[in-house]
Amino acid sequence: MTWRSTLDRWLADVAIAVYDAVPFHRALIGFEVDEDCGISGDERYAAVLMPRADGLEYHPANA
Repeated sequence: MTWRSTLDRWLADVAIAVYDAVPFHRALIGFEVDEDCGISGDERYAAVLMPRADGLEYHPANA
């Protein structure tokens, strides 16, 4: 789905913009995401944003 990566990145940019005002431990972006198992492997159905010392780290969905 070529449109999905563009939408996921836009949603990630929204999360990055509000992170200073509303910090979070992890953000998942995807269709009906209801759990975070399997988000750190080689195949991720959900995009993931995680805080790091130098800002948020974005891992796009790749499955």
